[in-house]
Amino acid sequence: MELTFQVLGPVRAVEDGITLPTEGERPLVVLAGLLTHPGQEVGVAQLTRWLWDGDGPRNARASVHTYVSRLRRMLSTADVLRTGLGGYRLDVPENAVDLTRFRSAAARGRAAAERGAHAEAVAAFETALAEWSGEPLSNVESEVLRRDVVPALREEAQAVREARADAMLALGQHRQLIPVLTESAAEHPLRERVHEQLMIALYRAGRQADALAAFDRIRAVLDEELGLRPGPGLREVRQAIITADPALDHRPHATPSPVPRQLPADVAGFTARTSELAELHGVPSGVVLLEGTAGVGKSALAVRFAHQVAADFPDGQLFLELAGFSPGGPASPDALLARLLWAIGVSGEEVPAGPAERAALWRSRTADRRYLLVLDDAWDTAQVQPLLPGAGCLTLVTSRRRLGGLITRHGARPITVQRFAPSDGGELLRTSLADIQPESAAWVRALELCAGLPLAIRILGERVNRQAGRSLEAVVAEFDEDAVLRGFDLDDGDDSNLAALFAYSYAALPAPVARLFRLLGLHPVGGVSARSAAALAAVDVHEARRLLHQLTAAHLAEQRHPDRWDLHDLLRDYAVSLTAEKDETATARLVDWYAASAVNAFDASRPYTEAEGADGPAVERFSSADASADWVLSQQTNLIWAVQQAYETGLDRQSWQIARTMAHVFLMCGECTLFVRTHRTGLAAALRSDDRVGEAWMRNGLGLALLGMGEADRAVAEYEQALSAWRALSSVDGEMMCLFNLASAYTVLDRNEEALDAGYRALELAPRSGNPINVAAANGVLSDILLILDRPAEALTHAEQALAICEEVGAGWETGEARHGHGRALLGMGRCPEAEHSLGAALRIARELGSTALEGGVLCDLTRACYLLGQHDRARALQRELDGLVAANPTIAVDYRRHFRELADVRAGSAAR
Repeated sequence: MELTFQVLGPVRAVEDGITLPTEGERPLVVLAGLLTHPGQEVGVAQLTRWLWDGDGPRNARASVHTYVSRLRRMLSTADVLRTGLGGYRLDVPENAVDLTRFRSAAARGRAAAERGAHAEAVAAFETALAEWSGEPLSNVESEVLRRDVVPALREEAQAVREARADAMLALGQHRQLIPVLTESAAEHPLRERVHEQLMIALYRAGRQADALAAFDRIRAVLDEELGLRPGPGLREVRQAIITADPALDHRPHATPSPVPRQLPADVAGFTARTSELAELHGVPSGVVLLEGTAGVGKSALAVRFAHQVAADFPDGQLFLELAGFSPGGPASPDALLARLLWAIGVSGEEVPAGPAERAALWRSRTADRRYLLVLDDAWDTAQVQPLLPGAGCLTLVTSRRRLGGLITRHGARPITVQRFAPSDGGELLRTSLADIQPESAAWVRALELCAGLPLAIRILGERVNRQAGRSLEAVVAEFDEDAVLRGFDLDDGDDSNLAALFAYSYAALPAPVARLFRLLGLHPVGGVSARSAAALAAVDVHEARRLLHQLTAAHLAEQRHPDRWDLHDLLRDYAVSLTAEKDETATARLVDWYAASAVNAFDASRPYTEAEGADGPAVERFSSADASADWVLSQQTNLIWAVQQAYETGLDRQSWQIARTMAHVFLMCGECTLFVRTHRTGLAAALRSDDRVGEAWMRNGLGLALLGMGEADRAVAEYEQALSAWRALSSVDGEMMCLFNLASAYTVLDRNEEALDAGYRALELAPRSGNPINVAAANGVLSDILLILDRPAEALTHAEQALAICEEVGAGWETGEARHGHGRALLGMGRCPEAEHSLGAALRIARELGSTALEGGVLCDLTRACYLLGQHDRARALQRELDGLVAANPTIAVDYRRHFRELADVRAGSAAR
């Protein structure tokens, strides 16, 4: 949907070419007032004055609110009407309103005229005046509003007409001007500048008498109506005509240098980008597209490369700002072509009027020449295509979009400019700051805040440098105290305001894509998949993937994996800022999706138990236990968020279901702190809703986590409460699972007889569960207990049974555990070579699975086996590996404390020998 507005004529809102109907005259007054004050918040008092041509009724504020509500309904397809503290504001792109387009084009014309580019100035002024379609606000029933704004608007238009006439006179187009200025002089009989221009045009056309007659007419009108004499400008022109002063003759505009050198100055402190520059140096001609998100340094890279190769382009280096994502942009290709032609020596008179003819002339004049052309900040392929030079030139295009048409139709080579890695960001920060201590806590935090965006790093550096005595620590603290994105604004225009740059990119998005971008601010930071996006936005997976690809093409999202997208931290902050209130419905959809997917992952991790099954739109499904574990690992951050979010929003069952699914992965990775945190939240949710199943699962998980943290007493307490819940639920599976977990905890507390009793009871129940892995687990627990009781032969029997079951069913992590237990039992029997073989197999499985906890336990026992075999060099090498693993994961030494004691005894004995 494209929504545009008109005030330079009848006030209208136009959506896709269709004028939207207004609900009465007064909403139109509100719309006109907001449009004629672009970007400003208009107060209720001012609106009241315009609506009632002075003082309003007693209930004016309520009435204004009613008219604003009607206007909001009228514009319902676009969320553009904002409510402020004391009034209202229209938040629309600048190029959506004819008034702002008019002013932007006029500004471009004045800038062109100042640097002598008169043909370009005329084109810009004509573009500006084309925005007018009649008397401003002609259909608005508010005398006060029209009196406030229309005279000033008329004056702006007349000033542009006069500036256009000046530029046309400079181009020698005096004959074309005479009828225009004659009409304007009749409309404005007292406007001296118009008459000056008319006199000059007539004189240059050889009509000296008519020029003097024009002076006589305005002199008479001034005397009759105002009692004034003509001003000095008019008198000087008259005298120059009488004396035929050569200064009054047209002098053709000086031909610009035949070798244009328009590149901006190279960027000071430019760092990194080695690979991108190398790739650019491999392109001698053609088109290169440098694409990337706002603030990532596309323009800086283009300018740096252009300076490096300038000597290879002796015919000239040209630089054009296309203003694709700037106020008043994108620039018209027609006006840009005029600038290019003028820059290579085409005089104003030679520049064709039509855009197609200008493009053809541009290609002809540049064909088989060596020009370097930089087109900065392109909007789309349609804007760039007419500007492409003839064969033999090199064109660099920068854009925040992936311009697919430029790639497919014009063979452009795309180079995505990525955010800086921490090392490159650190180098840029180092060049931006003096007397700074690298790698300090503030340094690291500063780089985190900047999210790898070079512009953000430069802004942060400037905030430190511009106040004497201000430290990096102080600036970083200010960022952390306030909304982070707000800190990346130097109050010096949009070019140094990250939020403003993001806003231009966001404003260019179609409505459905913009909606998804806003919703992604609600998504946790661990990456979004097409399926989770579908749940969040309530669309199907195909549509979600399409929208995500559009966000990626606009560089408002990054695709890190075929089905994983991310927003960097500053874009996420911007997305959050666009949603004033939390969308609880969307958040609930996402939590439900994570809960349903978690149930399916839990089912897949227990292939020999009855599946609970979960269905729903876009829910994940898993073909194996490995697939479910991979998903849980990849989604760990998001699942932790979902546990807490579900609890906070009263979705109690979902909270504990998601926490339960993460238990197995936490065990594998030794993440006991996160394990406890999620399960305490899940337990609180289960208790709040009196859900005994949830309570039992959560207490069992808490026991596992607490045991891993060395808190065996507290683990036993949780297991016993879980066991009570499972028995109340008549759950054989739950009771059996709790019994062998209790047995493990008892052994840590040296309550070995209780451990053996619990182990045998678990083994007795296990076959009734229908899950062979439970039988294997019970045998494994019994093997460990029997080793502690110095009954290694019985321990080996149970270990062999556990291993046989796991290898038969093909269970990954469980097979690693069983191999570990088998190796320990063999060590207990003194069969060290066999033990070394089994433990080596367990170590390979642990490393394949990425299970640091299992790897640590196996390394401990394998090191012991090597010492017992007299393989001291290998034992010491394994010991070093073990020490490194424990240093990174201290809980390993707690989980396997008995193993470490046994290893210490063997090492001591080996040293004594």
